[in-house]
Amino acid sequence: EPHVIVLDFHLVEDKDADIRDDKRLISGYRALAKVLKGSYNKPLGSFGRQVIIFTATSRIENILLLKEGNADGFILKEKPEKYQGKQITKDAISKMVATLERALERAEFLIRLNGKINELNATSLGIEPKLSDTIRAVSESVRLITQSNDINEGVLKLTYLNIFSILEYIKSSKKIKINDYIKVTAPNEILKDWNNIDNVRNALAHGDKKVEIDNREQLLSIDLIKDWALKLCDFIKAYLNHLIISEVNDRHT
Repeated sequence: EPHVIVLDFHLVEDKDADIRDDKRLISGYRALAKVLKGSYNKPLGSFGRQVIIFTATSRIENILLLKEGNADGFILKEKPEKYQGKQITKDAISKMVATLERALERAEFLIRLNGKINELNATSLGIEPKLSDTIRAVSESVRLITQSNDINEGVLKLTYLNIFSILEYIKSSKKIKINDYIKVTAPNEILKDWNNIDNVRNALAHGDKKVEIDNREQLLSIDLIKDWALKLCDFIKAYLNHLIISEVNDRHT
């Protein structure tokens, strides 16, 4: 379960094209798309983990193909026959280090986020179908947003508000009574986060720079949004478990 995977593009000799179509080849692309990452709507086990392609290819069609396969970055290695001196090598190594540092930072958040999204989807199986469909659609949207962009304030805002839309669906449903859960049934460790979760949502929706957390005003930073996006997932999961238990009890009654 690594945070970052460095994957060579050429896993066979003397092949630099037609990687997509030649099913006999064990290429970096096939490992990326069929074994590691998958896609935002059919994620594999390493979605969220950062896969950095190590390659000397400069063919634009190959680079685009790897991006299509959800590669998270590239380390371009020098070709020995085109060696241009030590300074170029030093620059290449510096870029490699920067790429890996950025990948580690992204992975720290995205592995946890995707894990919690997977838990929400697993927990939603067997509950009210439209709610399950809503969770699946939000999951796909969040994966697409975070895979395709830098994890900046704007992307995190979209991520949080997308996840919060699950609660908005629940609130609008006549079949699901979340207010009773919040006021009566929610365990204290979950309930204590509710006001903060709602405050973060309102601050993001209104474009505020600060938010009230535990009755104290705080700067609405990237780290704070990351933290509360994960806590929001936990809150929704706890509520889904409550729904499942309530339905089982109702059937037995």
